[in-house]
Amino acid sequence: MADVIPPQESYIRRPKEVRAHLQKSRAQRSRNFAVVDSTGSWMERWRNQFDALAIPFLRSHEMMHPDAFDHSTLSVWAAAKSRNDFLFLENLPKDKAYHGPFVLPSNRMMLDFCRDLVKLGGLDKRIWPAHAESMRPSACGSGIEVSLRTAGDTLQTVLANHVVVARGPTWRRQWPAFYKLLDAAALAEIRHTWDLFDKPEQVAALRGRGIIVGGGLSSAHLCTQLAGRGHIDLLIRRERKVKQYDLGLSWMGWKRREQRREYEQASIEERLAKNRAARDGGSVSPELDAEVSQLEAKGLVAVHEWTEIATASFDGSWTVALSTGDVMEADYLICATGALVDAATDPLLSGLQEVHPLPMHGGLPAVTYNLQWGKLPVYLMGNLAALELGPDAVNMTGAARGDSLMGHGALAHAGQLRGRLLCSLHDECFGYSRDGPLQGMNPRACLLWTQSGLTGHGHGGGLWSCATKILAAEPRNCTSSAPVMKDGIPVEMAPEIWCGCSGAFSRGPWGLVSVIAEQFATFYCELGMIAPMLSWAEHCSGPECGCSVE
Repeated sequence: MADVIPPQESYIRRPKEVRAHLQKSRAQRSRNFAVVDSTGSWMERWRNQFDALAIPFLRSHEMMHPDAFDHSTLSVWAAAKSRNDFLFLENLPKDKAYHGPFVLPSNRMMLDFCRDLVKLGGLDKRIWPAHAESMRPSACGSGIEVSLRTAGDTLQTVLANHVVVARGPTWRRQWPAFYKLLDAAALAEIRHTWDLFDKPEQVAALRGRGIIVGGGLSSAHLCTQLAGRGHIDLLIRRERKVKQYDLGLSWMGWKRREQRREYEQASIEERLAKNRAARDGGSVSPELDAEVSQLEAKGLVAVHEWTEIATASFDGSWTVALSTGDVMEADYLICATGALVDAATDPLLSGLQEVHPLPMHGGLPAVTYNLQWGKLPVYLMGNLAALELGPDAVNMTGAARGDSLMGHGALAHAGQLRGRLLCSLHDECFGYSRDGPLQGMNPRACLLWTQSGLTGHGHGGGLWSCATKILAAEPRNCTSSAPVMKDGIPVEMAPEIWCGCSGAFSRGPWGLVSVIAEQFATFYCELGMIAPMLSWAEHCSGPECGCSVE
């Protein structure tokens, strides 16, 4: 398929067109959708993650950003704002295999850029706090019923004709094998990096000698941040891996088209193997590896390759027995070991699997070419769709590709082609807020829940937050009656509405969303779970269709 993020030399639009896009005022017509995020604000989860690890620059280059208008938007925006917060990469080969980009944006600049994009799309007032717990095919014969839990711990069921499940690494932390052997005292003290992301202030409280488990960016950033407070032992279960991006350059340089063609022609088993080989577990960038090496030379950090924890116990401090036979003492123990992705045991998808089971391969469902769950109006993004999207499923390129694939299938399924909404959001926390959203909007026509998934910084550049480009679209004949709200969730709706929705993700155990398009926005979100989606609508004739909200 077409190259979704072209090389540096081939710009889609001229800089003056991009500047005009960034300066264009958007008419604030009612766009019947809302973004549900557990924190009640844009990019909060991403901020927490970068704050917890004190990450100054993203791992992804300047062309990987949330605005789909043009891949040069960030660079043009930076020039217009007289911002030069870029890090030039010294370790990338400058040859035929890779022609750039060679610069990384700073975290602060990306936050400011995304904030402007949110304002550009008029999305700053569209956040709706809640999370999705389960979903099932609707009893009315079409659509999907989704159970949402609100800040007041109230469970509501809402209906969407189409749902896109797009969430980043789930709340299901992946632990090393020794975790199952821990007693209650040790379980109360052990930490996962996600605990630190949920509460960044915990990092400031860490003092003394520490043990960190993991070989990716999270573990390396923790080393650089904590080494000044006490000696750090970094345990990596295999060799130390250093590479600029989480994917090999062959998937990002000129050979990526050839790689993509081969991938699309491969069997599912071959694709699974290609995905694992291309990502190949955790790695650190050359720049970060140099910082860790300097700490090693000063005696502040010791890196132990091919080393795992056999057993561990806590009695005021940690006593850890290693696979090498050595024993270590530590004041704290952190596992930077990522998340578990297994659709077969995913609470959000289990109801669908019972009704319409899909073959599973390595925990991933065999979705259709258009990322659809069989014939059900449910679409998957991110890691869950990796068998179709490829090894960059959780990166920006995977998000853009998913938009294209999903759009053709979803619009065909809905029988309409009115425009498109590509959206991705993030934030993985549970916190809810009652500020609320959706005033004057018809919820059944415009629900959007999001799980802001996340991982981020660690694998491929950090979680990209939602930004948008409003595209022209034919207005919809949606009712404008305001919904009756309870705990921020609509509980009564006017019957004559456009009840078709597309969706994205939510917090919760799992995420998802639902959206209807009167106007269409384009979002991108990297890592964590990129949640692109298309929006379409089907007309519901009101009470006659039997659809209801419990």
